[in-house]
Amino acid sequence: MSPQSCSKINEIHARVAFETVVNKLTAKPETLPKAKPLYAFFHDFESKYGGLAQISSGLAKKIRIN
Repeated sequence: MSPQSCSKINEIHARVAFETVVNKLTAKPETLPKAKPLYAFFHDFESKYGGLAQISSGLAKKIRIN
């Protein structure tokens, strides 16, 4: 497997982990405040390492909603 393939797989795993954790945190009102720093962190991550499509799609919308 090439280093580029591993990098892409790691990006996918990071997004899946983020989505899983945030979905669990936002499911309960008492844990919602814990999700906000994760949104900020992942937005920063995507803006540095991800593509514009990821930033402008669901992540930015979720940050505004939550």
